Amino acid sequence: MPQVDFDISLNLSDDEAIALANASGCAVGDVEHRLKLYAPAALHEYVDMFAGQALTGVSETRERRLVSILVCVSARGFHADRHLNTLI
Repeated sequence: MPQVDFDISLNLSDDEAIALANASGCAVGDVEHRLKLYAPAALHEYVDMFAGQALTGVSETRERRLVSILVCVSARGFHADRHLNTLI
C-alpha cells in the first residue's frame, strides 16, 4: 500500500482558533499540535468517501468517525465523554 505524505498550511481566524481550542480541550497555542493528531482520522474519512465505501446513515458516519479518532489519538488525549461528543 502506498504511503501518502502531506505537508499543508491552514490559516485560521482568531475565532476559529479559539473554537478549536475549546472543542479539543487545549490552549490556543496548542491548536496546531492538536489538529495534527486528528488529521489522519479526517483524511481516512475522505479516503473512505472517495473510494466509494458508502455509509448507510448519520449514526454509522459518527461511529466510523469515532473509531478513526480513537485509532489516531491515544485515549490520554481525551478529557471526558463530553469532549468526544463535541468532536463527532
